[in-house]
Amino acid sequence: MDYKMLFILVEGDDDKRFFEKIITPLFEGKYDQVKVWKYAQQKKEKVSKFLKSIKGMNADYIFVAVV
Repeated sequence: MDYKMLFILVEGDDDKRFFEKIITPLFEGKYDQVKVWKYAQQKKEKVSKFLKSIKGMNADYIFVAVV
C-alpha cells in the first residue's frame, strides 16, 4: 500500500485554523498524513519550490486562494 499525503495550502492564520479543525478530519481517512501550510508570507519562489517538492513526492495538494 502506498503512503498517501495531502497538503492544503492556505493564505492566513484564520484559514489555517479552519482547515486544521474542520477540513483536515474529513481527509484523514483517505490520507496517511494531512498537512496545512500557510503560503501568504512566503516568497513566490519558495511556494513554487514547495509545490514542485509535493509533486516529486507524488502527493496531492489543494491550493486555497481568495480571488
